[in-house]
Amino acid sequence: MRVLGIDIQKSDVIAVLVDGTHADGVVEKLDRITFPQIGPDEADNLLLFESQLVAIMSQARVDRVGIIKAVGGMYSASPIKVKIECLVQLAAKRNNVRCELLSSQSVSKAQKKTAKSGENLKKALEALEPKYAQKAAYCAWSVLRANA
Repeated sequence: MRVLGIDIQKSDVIAVLVDGTHADGVVEKLDRITFPQIGPDEADNLLLFESQLVAIMSQARVDRVGIIKAVGGMYSASPIKVKIECLVQLAAKRNNVRCELLSSQSVSKAQKKTAKSGENLKKALEALEPKYAQKAAYCAWSVLRANA
């Protein structure tokens, strides 16, 4: 199964594609997609970003998408993070791909969990560079484990 893990950091989308099973797989692709600022109209920027996300998911031929829920700050997530999360969900829907929202805590738990099977995939995830991409990779791995 090909799972795209998404971590939204500020106004960037960190996307990591993991292909395989919960026990064994390979990290295939890593993208950092920055929110475009083509003009003063935020709606135009949002539409462009959605089309970029649709194209990336289509080219990667993903089976599932996992998103770390947009939370943050003292009371709520920043508005741009919430908008980007929505765009990722819409892009998945346009590609007829199931999308799962995961809490940051569940992804952190998966990151700390010692895999009894799947040592090859776990080593690949831990060795992933740059390190900021690890949460997105573990998000994808969590979706793989949930669908095993």
